[in-house]
Order: sequence, then structure tokens, then C-alpha cells
Amino acid sequence: MRPWTVKWVKQGLWVVLGAQKIQHPLLSQLISFCSLCVSIEFYATFLPLLFWANYSYLARQLALLMAVCLYIGNALKDVVCAPRPPSPPVVRIRNNDNDKTNAQEYGLPSTHTINTLALLGYIVHYFVQEGQIEITSLWGAVGGVLLLGLFIMYGRLYQGMHSPVDMYVGAIIAAVALVLWCQVDRFVDSWVTGGTNVISFQIVLAVLFNCLYPVPETPTPSYDYHVSFNGVALGVIVGVHRTFAQFHNGLAAPLPIFTRPGAIAIAKRLLIGLPAILFAKEGSKAFLKATLPAVTRALGIPIRGCSALPVDKESPTRVAEFPSLPASPSNTSSLHKRQPWGQEADRGLGWPQTNGANSERKQTSEASWDSTAKLGQEKDSKHWVEDEGFNLDTTIRLISYASVAWTVTEGMPYVFQFLSL
Repeated sequence: MRPWTVKWVKQGLWVVLGAQKIQHPLLSQLISFCSLCVSIEFYATFLPLLFWANYSYLARQLALLMAVCLYIGNALKDVVCAPRPPSPPVVRIRNNDNDKTNAQEYGLPSTHTINTLALLGYIVHYFVQEGQIEITSLWGAVGGVLLLGLFIMYGRLYQGMHSPVDMYVGAIIAAVALVLWCQVDRFVDSWVTGGTNVISFQIVLAVLFNCLYPVPETPTPSYDYHVSFNGVALGVIVGVHRTFAQFHNGLAAPLPIFTRPGAIAIAKRLLIGLPAILFAKEGSKAFLKATLPAVTRALGIPIRGCSALPVDKESPTRVAEFPSLPASPSNTSSLHKRQPWGQEADRGLGWPQTNGANSERKQTSEASWDSTAKLGQEKDSKHWVEDEGFNLDTTIRLISYASVAWTVTEGMPYVFQFLSL
């Protein structure tokens, strides 16, 4: 599929360049802020807020839906290994660490598009089902979801992170996932809250999802994102299943968070709960790092960690796929020294062309660089795949995020009950 996606990346390059013609620091900051709505930091605040405001059904459905969407989106990224728009001529606009980390992933599909549309779409579906959105207001809610989704999609083009084809595929995946999830959400919830062997089954399923995740050409953060939310889904299911009758049965009225008493109540819970989440994550990680290596060595199990990603590395762009790009290692590295936008925009789709002796030298240089880059990618990929043993990093990440979700769904509700909050 990569040749097909490369063709569409080339054809959509003019759209990316057009989106970058108008640049302003405030617009860049706004786009970066909106892109955080599907970040780990956002979920670490938004989902606990829903759980602790007594929207437990909505919160657990969103957690499971996001876990599914992240697996599908990230796995497809690492299967297709589609390049992001080539830089130059596209300029990477990155205002925070999340933008820098996201640049290390492959392009298709846009997981920002998948997660945004699926998340907001299910929220609208939930409130319609609960009768809290009138039919007359439904189109306004759907319009708001689409506008926010379109703005975030535009932001990914503006930042030079995605091509239009990434957005199209992401939107299709989001629509299919949302429609299917709305058909099975009640069944899934019935199993989570009242099924048999739920916890053991979910542990096995979490391990299988990690083991069956596809191996990309080069290591990317996509797998870590999947493992993180895989752990969240595991922790949510464990906590909800164990304490459904006490805290998650829907009998408690949701807190009116937009009123003064409700806002004060939820603020107290967040003030106590968020530090507890951080402690659970860092404490479990430190404990596992201290104990797991000793346990595995005592059992004679070979261990390994994930290959460290190079600092500030972008997803690779093969020069042979973009033959008119400058033949230099900058094609696979971050563009920190931004040139004036006018100089970039003037290039348009017409990447520098040469002829005669210069053309021969350029083709030789491109072939040399492409073979060197390919050799390095194959070496990295081989090292990453052939490392054998018990993966400590993945195990620690899975358990630490599961402990966070368990703290949200079971640990803190007991604390709130004890403190009469």
C-alpha cells in the first residue's frame, strides 16, 4: 500500500502548502492547543472528570472506544508506513513536546482525526440516547462536532504533519468505528459489568493485543501509545467490574458541574484525585522497575527493553519516493531552522529540477543517500525485531497505565466515600 499512499501524498502536497500560506503565532498556538484534545494529558484529566462526576457509563465507553481506535489507527500506521509530507518544502510547525513526538510516527491514517470524530460523535450519541439533547438541537451538536473535527484536521495540515489522504482515511475509520460501537456498546457494557471471567479474559486480551501489534520498518512511538491505552482499558474494566454495584451502577445522579455546588464538588475530587493518579503511575513504574528485572532473572527469563528512539527523529522519508527532494540527510530529520515562508511557498509542487551533469550528480547522490538510509532503516528494524526476551518496558507501561485507570475507577471512589465527597 505504500506506493499508493506515496502517490496521494505527492498529489496532496499543494493542499498542505496552501494551508501553510497563512501563518500566525496565535493561530499556531491555538492549533497546538486543540490538538491536545486527543493527547494522553487530555485523557488523564477528561476521563477521571467524567468518572468522578458520576458519568461512569459514558466514561468507560469512551475509554474502551478510544483504546479500539488507537489500536486500529496506530497499527494501520505501522503496517502501511506511509510518509508524512516531505520537509522541505513543507514546514513542520511544532510548538510542544507532543508535536515533536507525533512527528516520529508514520502518516496514514490521522489518529487525531479518528479519535476526535469518534470521541465527540459518541458523546453526542450518548446524550441523545439519554434524552438530554432534543431533536431540534441535534443538528447543532452534530454541526459543532464536525466544525471542531474540521478545524483539527486543518490544524494537522497547517502544522505539516499530515496529507489530505491521511485525513480522508482517518475520517472513514472514525465513522465506521463509531457506527459499529454504537451497535455493540450496551452488549460490551453488560459483559464488563456482569460477565464471568472478565478480568482474566481482559488480561489475556491485553497481552494478545500487544503481541499481535504489527512491526513497522523502523521503531515509532505508535506502539507505546497503543500500549498505554491498552493498559487504561484493562484498568477501567478491572475497576468497574469489581466495584460496579458500589460506584458504577448509574444510581448516583451526575454532578451538575456547570453549577456552583457541582463545580465545587468536582474541584475537590480533582484536587485530591489527580495527584493520586500521578502517584499511582510513577509509584507503580518505580516499583516495577525495581522488582521486575530481579524476578525475571531469578526465574531465568531473558529480558530486554524497547529500542530507544533517536532524539527528535521524524518518520523516515525515502528519497527515491520523492525524487525531486534535496538529496541530504535533512529529509529524515526535523526542520528546526525555518526559512521565511515565502521562500518555501515559492517552491510549490515544482521541487528543484536540474539537467545535464548536475542531474547525473544529483541522481547519484540521491541513490547513494537512499541506499544508505535504507540500510540504516533495515539495520534498526532488524535490531528491533530480533531482540528476544521478556519486554520490560512494554510490561511496565501496560501495568502502570492499568494502575492509573484502576485508581480512577476503584481506588479513588473509596477515598471519596471515606471523605464524604
